Amino acid sequence: MRYSNLLDLIQDFIEGETSLTADEIKDKAYDAYQEGDIDSSQYDHVLNTLDEF
Repeated sequence: MRYSNLLDLIQDFIEGETSLTADEIKDKAYDAYQEGDIDSSQYDHVLNTLDEF
């Protein structure tokens, strides 16, 4: 999954427009990191952003 897609998911999560939980989005980010789609700083950004909500 591309970083931009993860950011879209986070935005939808914040706005209440997705049924995904923060943990499910984190799982998707982890998978993307493991697959090399995102780097460690992007992964950390996703986790930190979701932890704020």
